[in-house]
Amino acid sequence: MNEQQLVPVEILEKLYEAQPASSQYGFGFNIRRYPIVGHGGATGTSANIDLQSGRILIVLTQAGVASARPLTAGALRLSFP
Repeated sequence: MNEQQLVPVEILEKLYEAQPASSQYGFGFNIRRYPIVGHGGATGTSANIDLQSGRILIVLTQAGVASARPLTAGALRLSFP
C-alpha cells in the first residue's frame, strides 16, 4: 500500500494551537489538556483525540450539552487519565 500524507504536519498542528481570542480553542478543536483535543455538538455528542497515542473517544448522545456533560466528562477522565 502506498501511503501519502495529504495535509502537511505543520498545517495539522495549527488546528490544535490556541487562537488569540481563546486560550482553549484552536481551529475547530477544543484544547482539553494537551495532547487531548476534541469537539462537541449541540446534542452532547463529543469526540476526543489523544494526539500522542492516537487513541480516540467518541460519545454519542441525544441528551443536550448540559445534560450530557457529566457523562462526557466522566468518559474523558476514564479514557485519558
